[in-house]
Amino acid sequence: MPEEPHPELKVLTEYLSDKKEAILEQWEQEITERGVKSQDLLSISQSAFQNSIPAFIDNFCNGMLHQRQALSDVLGEMHGSQRWEYGLALQETMREWNILELVLMDQINAFQEENTLSVASLKKAHRFLIEDINEGILYSVKKYAELQQQESEARLRDLQQALKEPSDISRRHNLRSTSHDLKGIMKNIQMGFFLLEDENIDREAAEIIEKMSISADSLEQLLNDLLDLFRLEARHEEIELSEFDATKILSELCESMHPMATSKDLELACDGPESLIVKSDSQKVQRIARNLILNALKYTSEGYVKVKWKEQSDHQWSLEITDTGPGLSATHAETLTTKTKPSSPVESEPLSSPANQQAPDEVQNHGEGIGLLIVRHLCKLLDANISITTAPEDGTSFEILFPRDLSGK
Repeated sequence: MPEEPHPELKVLTEYLSDKKEAILEQWEQEITERGVKSQDLLSISQSAFQNSIPAFIDNFCNGMLHQRQALSDVLGEMHGSQRWEYGLALQETMREWNILELVLMDQINAFQEENTLSVASLKKAHRFLIEDINEGILYSVKKYAELQQQESEARLRDLQQALKEPSDISRRHNLRSTSHDLKGIMKNIQMGFFLLEDENIDREAAEIIEKMSISADSLEQLLNDLLDLFRLEARHEEIELSEFDATKILSELCESMHPMATSKDLELACDGPESLIVKSDSQKVQRIARNLILNALKYTSEGYVKVKWKEQSDHQWSLEITDTGPGLSATHAETLTTKTKPSSPVESEPLSSPANQQAPDEVQNHGEGIGLLIVRHLCKLLDANISITTAPEDGTSFEILFPRDLSGK
């Protein structure tokens, strides 16, 4: 026969049931004050925001009376799914659960002060709460993993469809290589999802979630890079001309990259004139520079990355990025030189160096050559010429010549 609930716990559950509205109000208030509530969640009704939490509180109280239901029945398709749909990050959803735990713990402690629960009953109530909160987090994580997997698979199907008609051999090689990387990252996400099916992983949950998050972020970056490439190849990018100070844009960009350089003990040296006024597309110039600098920092393990810009003539200005990294492989460099005429463009969005390839689960090789193709297209749009000097283990130098006034072209 099931054990009869302790009279003290029965009184506690009645107290918490009476306080449920106050608990929910306090929970929502603290979430708002701590900035966890997203803009989308701010606009929904109170009942929609609370979602399955009232049922969770009922389940917790019933559990202390040995009438526990499986949380999957109460939460299953609800809390994690709704938070995903409203764009709340997994970490923020987990913080919601943690805040709920603190609010309920405060209520239990307040009851204990007024009614003097025995130590055994207090410990039992705390244990029930911790177990239920952990299960709530687990079900939310499972739902996020499931939805993330579905979304990634859908985007991967779109990519595979786009790969059916590559325009040339180089593009086919680059896209197939990237598709392989995407599949490797998907395996990480699927493995994380599989491990989350195990209910006994509390001690490993944080590590699993972090690994899944890194894989998902890398997958998203790869897909975004490919979408950029497809958009450029389809000529859906337009030039937005404006007059701007290239020195200001590049100096600010370099400043934003210093923390990354410092974290790797690299020197990031930036040098240019006090002012360099040009007329071009400032966002595309920034994208070219950012991609090349980020790539250089990413694949240089020691030494420096140098960024230099200057006026070449009344009609041209140049940007040069030099690193002491592993350099491009001979095959890759040959592909670039044969594909890129002296007046053509090339570039990199975290472009991956073949000399620095890593296992798929380390998620560092982001589609060899995709970044260079993106840069080449951006440079072509801006009527910029690119030259590359590289040698294995001897670093790489990119020099790009931009027109001072693109509107005159």
